[in-house]
Amino acid sequence: MGEKTKMDQTIQYGDGDALCAELWRLGVHFVNSATGSTAQEIAPVDLLCGLAASQDARVQLAIIPLLLTLPTFAEVLPESANRLSGEPRVLLMCYAQAAALLQRKHAEHLLALNRLPQWLPTPFSAALDLPASSPEEQLNALAQRQGRLSGETIDWLATYEQVAARMLARWAWEAECAA
Repeated sequence: MGEKTKMDQTIQYGDGDALCAELWRLGVHFVNSATGSTAQEIAPVDLLCGLAASQDARVQLAIIPLLLTLPTFAEVLPESANRLSGEPRVLLMCYAQAAALLQRKHAEHLLALNRLPQWLPTPFSAALDLPASSPEEQLNALAQRQGRLSGETIDWLATYEQVAARMLARWAWEAECAA
């Protein structure tokens, strides 16, 4: 049987509103549901696959804050990647790797916000052919690699950093409100 298309994978793993509602239920406040859907529990593998296969770039990008917020979801990354093919698989691998590298780069800030419960693994380093170097250098190499793999001329590094900045600001605000 042939490779699934991105649309086939989106249908299989659910729509963006359901995925966003589940993210909010899990405490990942990154993308709002357009319809205000009620969250229904989605298995971690299906949630990661659904995010990667989404037609909405903002929903795809939510993989990074999901892993930063709930590092235990990283346990199902290999299974999730194996269920995907093509562009969704590349997105999952790159965004998961970016989350781990951003976590290392911003570890001090995350510790100060009590947001570093465990280190994220980097199961796709070898597959993405990343150098063994500093998190900053690896993020740069990852951005270049994602550009080549996707064929898109997006500033991937700025995209990763924007997600980190947004989540760090959100968590700082939450900590301030809780104090």
